[in-house]
Amino acid sequence: MNVIFLVDYYYPKFSAVSKCTYNLALEMAKNHNVTVISIDGISTDLKVETVDNHKLIRGYVSDLAIRRNVQNRINDSRMIKSILYKLIYKYYRVKSYIKALISKQNIDKQKVEAFDKILDKLEIDVLIPVCIPFEGVMSSIKYKKNNPKCKLIPILFDRFTYNESLHRNNINMRLKEKTHKSLEHEMVFYSEIVYSMKQLKETFNSMFPSEINKFRFIEHPLIKEIELQNCNKVKNKTSLIYAGALYREFRSPNFVLDIFSGMGQEFELNFYSSGDCEDVINQYSKLRNVSINQYGYVGIEELKNAYSCTDIFISIGNKNMDNVTSKIFEYISIGKPIIHFYYNDDDPTLNLLNDYPLSICIKQDYSDIDNLINELKDFCNKGNTKSMSFNEVSEIYKDANPKYIVDMIESEISNQFV
Repeated sequence: MNVIFLVDYYYPKFSAVSKCTYNLALEMAKNHNVTVISIDGISTDLKVETVDNHKLIRGYVSDLAIRRNVQNRINDSRMIKSILYKLIYKYYRVKSYIKALISKQNIDKQKVEAFDKILDKLEIDVLIPVCIPFEGVMSSIKYKKNNPKCKLIPILFDRFTYNESLHRNNINMRLKEKTHKSLEHEMVFYSEIVYSMKQLKETFNSMFPSEINKFRFIEHPLIKEIELQNCNKVKNKTSLIYAGALYREFRSPNFVLDIFSGMGQEFELNFYSSGDCEDVINQYSKLRNVSINQYGYVGIEELKNAYSCTDIFISIGNKNMDNVTSKIFEYISIGKPIIHFYYNDDDPTLNLLNDYPLSICIKQDYSDIDNLINELKDFCNKGNTKSMSFNEVSEIYKDANPKYIVDMIESEISNQFV
């Protein structure tokens, strides 16, 4: 069968959702012809690439391409030029924010059209848009209407209607609630099956009580063995790493930076991150008597090399508690100790880490910071040589294995639809 995934960004620099998609595509391509469509192209030419055992076609969205180009120039330019590019980048961020506020619905037509342009050229048996971006779902619905034999199976990693960060603020989210709910109802209507993360089950039970039989609730497909190289680093410090995106509004590094600023130079904290907090990390990295390093967002191979030399992983939870941070599964797969910093007591990552013995969860509370520093020092000193095998990890988290989820999808297709 010809199976198509729709996603935002893809190989070699992944978003959280596209990393999940990559794992599923690798597994699905063992038995099917798989193509991934992304919207991170730098030109309008629709070239077909090969990524491992499947194909990739990158769609072009002008605003996204310009923002990526400007962001790259910020990192590569000096002083005045860098300031200029930062102003240009902020202009596009403000433009995006205003557009989200004044539009009737928060659907980027450029993204939908980019997906449409590619889908119209393909013969498709199974269409799997992943959300976010919801624009992939909208384009898939359009294709399904014109090609009713195609099977539509969305995978929802995040909310759409009730996603405050996506809609910029609570007021805007509520004003467009009815419109966005109607789009999700259309998605359910045209879909054969809808896969969703377990953490969203309560939301969709409430939104779709009469159609909940169409839903299958799964975990992030991120428990996968990661081969690391031997590290030759001289161990004179305990090395910790944070990898992933950081945002001031809903996943800030400030508390973590404040904690490690008080832990001393025997603990080295390395950030491999993206988002709008890079200037904050840079300021802390210049402080005396601390060992905080900023490397920015890097490719997968460079990140794997960093993982090899780290002793302990750092996780920072979202202020929005709907979903588990996807990076936590990558950490668990490697089997090293994890420190998770959370905002609220109903953070779903807490339940996930209950089953992981090499973890500690720290609430972001400045009132007790001195005791927290001592607690973390003790955890780091005791745990920096401990690890778990992948077999031990995969036994605990079976339902987060990509093969487990692909087997479910193939079973649904073969038993009911083909």
